[in-house]
Amino acid sequence: MVGTDEWPRVDFRPTAVNTETGATVLWNCDSGIGLDAAVASSCSVPGVFPPVAFEGHHYIDVPRRPFGGDLIKSKSLDAIVFVGLILPILANNNEQKTELEKAAGGRLRTVTITGGPRVASISEDLLDHSVRVRAVQVGLEDGRQAVAAVKALLR
Repeated sequence: MVGTDEWPRVDFRPTAVNTETGATVLWNCDSGIGLDAAVASSCSVPGVFPPVAFEGHHYIDVPRRPFGGDLIKSKSLDAIVFVGLILPILANNNEQKTELEKAAGGRLRTVTITGGPRVASISEDLLDHSVRVRAVQVGLEDGRQAVAAVKALLR
């Protein structure tokens, strides 16, 4: 759905979890994986969207423990954009957001995108494929609302 395998010119690093080892992976343009597959692995919900295979391993989106800490300290990062819905059905996202902000410890600039007011209209149907068009529209609206904060972060 990203529409390209080419990485953007900015340092974009989606995360996923290696199903064989449990290790969190921070993908980037040097990882050897295409952008489509990296983003898909970061969105792969076990039992709903298939794991993404890459170099003999499988990657999915699951709660990451520890999400921050060593992962953040071990990478050369200037800023972090957290994108995750904060809904009761996705309770772990709120925990991950809190852990991320704590791990950044004021050392990294952070922006959080957790969904605008229309997210509630699709929150009960997050895994229903018939809601995709409406969900994309809601996501695009949220993205437009987040543009200013993300641009400020990149300056």
